[in-house]
Amino acid sequence: FGERGEFIQAETYQRQALSLQRVLHDGPHPALAEAINNLAWTLMNLDKANEAEPLYREALEMQRRLLGASHPDLALALNNLGSNASKLDRLDEAKDHYQRALAIRLESLGSEHSEVGVSYANLADVAVRQKDGAAALDGYEKALAIFEKAKGADHPLVGGQDRGREGADAGEPGGHRQVLEQQRGDAAALVGVVDEERHLRLRPQRPAVVAGDADQGVVPQRHERHAV
Repeated sequence: FGERGEFIQAETYQRQALSLQRVLHDGPHPALAEAINNLAWTLMNLDKANEAEPLYREALEMQRRLLGASHPDLALALNNLGSNASKLDRLDEAKDHYQRALAIRLESLGSEHSEVGVSYANLADVAVRQKDGAAALDGYEKALAIFEKAKGADHPLVGGQDRGREGADAGEPGGHRQVLEQQRGDAAALVGVVDEERHLRLRPQRPAVVAGDADQGVVPQRHERHAV
């Protein structure tokens, strides 16, 4: 769904899908979590972050109950909340969500996984908006090192990240306004590349998430239209 008109159309269908899932499932269920998350994602992309927030929180709690507190997909749910909080200019809250996502990814995926790099990039983006040049530089450098190793030096994630790092290098610790604005532009370009890694969707998977639903089990995954 790349165009606003398609998002508007998707909202109608996804509201209907969510209503149906709420009738079918009166408690936590992967298909219900998927429907909640998909509608929230669409609302966020329609600049309806206030409407998306309670849905994202509901999906996060449901996924926590279904998957446990340390599952990597829970980090994706936290990233959703972080992105939504960022759209609402609640940067401290966005930072907290991103830090929690990072902690889960470090524990469950290891320090060299590309999704750990995405978390560092998210935190760098927040740091730019908070005018914390030193923290932004730290995040860019960590993300760049991970992307170079995981994706290769020619991958667009690496190029975008390197531009952000150069912007941070141009200023003194803490950064001047002009440098921070340049970093913000570079971070926005990077977010455009990695945005699809931040949002959940559900995919068919092995059973046993919910007792009695072995033939219908699914787990959360991110929305993504482009492979990275």
